[in-house]
Amino acid sequence: MKFSIIIPVYNREHIVRRCIDSVLVQSSSDYEILIIDDGSTDSTWSVLSEYESNNDCVKIFHKDNGGVSSARNLGLVNANGEYIVFLDSDDWVAQGYLEYLETVLTSSEIDGIILDYYVASPDSGPVKAQSTASLPREIGALEYRDMFLGGAIKNCMWDKVIRREVFLSGKIYFPENISLCEDAVVAASIGKAIESLKVTDRAFLHYVENRGSLSRKVTKVSTVNQIFEALDIMEKVFQDSSSSVEKINEMKLRQLFYYVMTLESGCSLERREIFQKFFLISGSLKIRKCQSRRSKAYLVIARLSRFPLLHSLLSYSYRFFKNRANV
Repeated sequence: MKFSIIIPVYNREHIVRRCIDSVLVQSSSDYEILIIDDGSTDSTWSVLSEYESNNDCVKIFHKDNGGVSSARNLGLVNANGEYIVFLDSDDWVAQGYLEYLETVLTSSEIDGIILDYYVASPDSGPVKAQSTASLPREIGALEYRDMFLGGAIKNCMWDKVIRREVFLSGKIYFPENISLCEDAVVAASIGKAIESLKVTDRAFLHYVENRGSLSRKVTKVSTVNQIFEALDIMEKVFQDSSSSVEKINEMKLRQLFYYVMTLESGCSLERREIFQKFFLISGSLKIRKCQSRRSKAYLVIARLSRFPLLHSLLSYSYRFFKNRANV
């Protein structure tokens, strides 16, 4: 079997059909769909049971609610395919997706592929993310790590199709004790276990923004601590791979930036804590050594974050301009 497609689901009775149907209409049949119901309390299980009854390739699993990481790990344990595909229940893939994967992965000895994808919000049509690279090519483990550290390779796992043996040999699983940055931890860890991947600008997956089932707000100290824990895990991954301290800190700065700028307005204690971490990381970086203009901008903002009076202003400005960009 070529592909194991893992879909975690929680209370998505009204939307999950689109995701599943987009796979079932693919002309390739060399796949299995593993759908993990993460303790849904609506009619999701009934919908999934219908698909399992009518399609031999669909396997459903029910578990107590434990989060997306535990759901994906259950899928990994039960997968039989040569390659692992992760989809979220809100997203869907265009026709030709599996056929393209099959052609590319069969024609060369690579451990997987990173694709581009479309981003769609409720207020706009799909826009190609141009997420990874403008020139399709094959990359090795070292270049993968450098691209991840520099932000060219994204945190998400649904833009990556990876050989199952990479997860097994590298003992790579989603951390179940954190609910933020868990994708990033796995995406970082893959860089230690692969030999080569193909990077392509082809896009089939439609990623839906503002999704109720997966949206997370940084509102508690415990959530902030999870961000720091994920950053510590990723730092260890790259230290073991002999990456430079400067590149690792630049990655941490970029990862932390999003959460710094999207803190809820009422979280004054959490904002102070995370801004302090943001500033401390910036101390080991030099603007001229940053790999991208965006990283340089992050560093300037991080330096400004030493002034508590600017915290709310920085967060508000980020949300304002981000919302304007999405109009």
